[in-house]
Amino acid sequence: MPSTSSHLEWLSLIEVSGPFISLPVLEQVFPHGLEVSSPTKWKEAKQAYEAWRDNQQGLNPNPNAHLRWIRFVLENILEYSQDRLHSSEEIRKKWRRHFPENEESLEPHFLLQDLKTEKTPSLLIQYYPF
Repeated sequence: MPSTSSHLEWLSLIEVSGPFISLPVLEQVFPHGLEVSSPTKWKEAKQAYEAWRDNQQGLNPNPNAHLRWIRFVLENILEYSQDRLHSSEEIRKKWRRHFPENEESLEPHFLLQDLKTEKTPSLLIQYYPF
């Protein structure tokens, strides 16, 4: 099946953890493969990923490189416009949630929302150091 090789190539560009982004899931949801982007965009994504991976594999990884990679994916690959993608300490505090039963707190680093028209976010995004 041609989509399997494209799914495997795409999976090689991300850190896979958990059952949510896996070959069986991709084949089920995208049986004909992922939408093909422009060769230029694909080349930029590969270069950005390689820069991130090289930085993370070094002796002293720069946390800003991790953040740049995340922003690249959100803005350039997923095409979340900068006017809808927000990040601030105020947002982190407002949407922070504590779960005492798990002794865990979650707080978003990014929020996808049109602040002028939407009352609640479309997506809360939290990232972890690699």
